[in-house]
Amino acid sequence: MTNTADSGAGSLRQALAAAQDGDTITFSLPTNSTIVLASGELTITKNIIISGPGADVLSVQRNVAAANFRIFHVNPGHTVTIEGMTISNGIASAGGGIYNDHSTLTVNGCVLSGNSALSSDTHGGGAIYNDGTAGNATLAVVNSTLSGNSAPS
Repeated sequence: MTNTADSGAGSLRQALAAAQDGDTITFSLPTNSTIVLASGELTITKNIIISGPGADVLSVQRNVAAANFRIFHVNPGHTVTIEGMTISNGIASAGGGIYNDHSTLTVNGCVLSGNSALSSDTHGGGAIYNDGTAGNATLAVVNSTLSGNSAPS
């Protein structure tokens, strides 16, 4: 990953689309970089590791002027690690920051802040929604901070 663009060559979106099972996506960006998303969530469809340089060095966030969407959506049946980044400004019916859809997800060394879930039914998870409804989902949150996220009671 070599730029902070929402899409195109060198973007996180392009790296996710090109990834193969077992890949690790790493970042070659200047210190204090922010990836601002405007075109929608980042969909993860492979068994991968997304390895950021640190939550104090890299931020991935939704453009506040964009339509509502979550930041990451882990599709069913995968094993994924997201580490070393701040994830913010995601807004969705469930899992504003990350929606783990029947997968195995590890969030390590991340900060999830300012994310919101809008649904007033049984869904929630302003920061992370771990959806194992009628199946399995595994979530491990390690050395991470979840702060200032919201979901209806």
